Amino acid sequence: IPSETEPPAEGAPEYLDTVPIIDYAVLFLEMEYDNSETYTGRAVYDMNGDNTIDDIRIEVNEPAMNLNVLINGVSTSLTIDYVTVAFLIDIDRGDDYIDLFVQDSGPSDDPVSHVFRYDGTSVTHLGDILGSLRCNHQGQIISGVGYSWYTLPVMVYSWVEIVSGSIL
Repeated sequence: IPSETEPPAEGAPEYLDTVPIIDYAVLFLEMEYDNSETYTGRAVYDMNGDNTIDDIRIEVNEPAMNLNVLINGVSTSLTIDYVTVAFLIDIDRGDDYIDLFVQDSGPSDDPVSHVFRYDGTSVTHLGDILGSLRCNHQGQIISGVGYSWYTLPVMVYSWVEIVSGSIL
């Protein structure tokens, strides 16, 4: 166990140097609620760097536990629990893509973020990131699962990074 005087592991962010990942959002989807069991989120934005505005829509049916992501008429579906927010974010500044994050509070307040990418022809579910996400000032995503909240100083023992479109 390293002592408090040892330098932190190389690349490990300090907790105070992180912010909630939604602070990096490029655009939030505008959610539309009505009396039906399905509600929708909508936005328009160029998601794949082709200088063409993409029509982005999510449809959430919580009683059926279904999330449908449609971008320019191309769709993919996923089982969800309770969607809380959806937003676009540039998670890899080395590529031309803007990704869609759909945050789900989980069945018993155990949050997960579902990450989607549109490449111009298909919508891909890149994966899920567990926990309440934070981001360091270099754009690396940090899951709250990797924090030890009950020690002082607060310690980070793992984080999630997306490299070449894959969640590591």
